[in-house]
Amino acid sequence: MSHPPSDTSQTSARPSPPIVDFAEIARGQTEVIIQYKGKEYRLKTTRNGGLILNR
Repeated sequence: MSHPPSDTSQTSARPSPPIVDFAEIARGQTEVIIQYKGKEYRLKTTRNGGLILNR
């Protein structure tokens, strides 16, 4: 996946967050479980093509 070059005229204090394609992490599934600080979160696709995150 290619992205346009970033605008270097404005220096940001923090780097941009990584961009991850849902299809890459879901590997053909419609949902993934994400672990964060010992808790599990479910990230899944909706019927309308969006994403929803539930705990």
